[in-house]
Amino acid sequence: MASEEKPKREKFPEVLKSLGIGLSRLLRYSYGGFLLVVFFSFVSSDKAKLIQDAMSWELVALTTVVVGAGLYAIHRSVFVPLHHGLLCLLWWAVDSIRRINESQSASPTRWLKSIGIGFVWRITAYTMLRRSDLFESEKTNWDIAHAESGLVLMTVEALLLAGIYAYWAQSQQLDWRYLVWSSGALLVFSFASFVQHAVECQRFKKDKEKVTRYLTDIGLLKSQHLQNKR
Repeated sequence: MASEEKPKREKFPEVLKSLGIGLSRLLRYSYGGFLLVVFFSFVSSDKAKLIQDAMSWELVALTTVVVGAGLYAIHRSVFVPLHHGLLCLLWWAVDSIRRINESQSASPTRWLKSIGIGFVWRITAYTMLRRSDLFESEKTNWDIAHAESGLVLMTVEALLLAGIYAYWAQSQQLDWRYLVWSSGALLVFSFASFVQHAVECQRFKKDKEKVTRYLTDIGLLKSQHLQNKR
């Protein structure tokens, strides 16, 4: 009797690929859950060990990713716009000092202003461009770069929240001063992401005609303004 063939098990990278989860999304979705697990282990190691013993490692990993995805959604909706707003303000100040106008600026949002994108829609337009198929060859590298910057910013948020908790709970294991100062220092370093934004802006400028047409097609740029620019 011929032995039955065992079903072929897909490798983990193949599973992620079939689900449409690349490295950048895996980092973003899992990191928040990872930070929560680390924090919980410091605050209540006994309960953390109890939960770990009650669950298989596969379930622990899945829970980390699912919880992390929820935390990332909050991070992206609340903290990322604030960070981008501060970065735009900083870039405006630097350009003003150096007397650089919008059309020559390396800031994506300032350059988008020069082609007619309204104030409210500039960050949205930038995000849509970065994720569009116009820059297919660069998109993967851009996504990974933004994921790395996002991890730094999420660490800033985690340290700040941990500092607030340590102060409120009068924790003996965590020094709230160290946590808050570390959060502030990392926040300063997080603005180094302006280099990546500048690279993307230069790419947008190189294909200005395609960019303006795309933004017109999705309704963020009026066709009349596009005609005036020709």
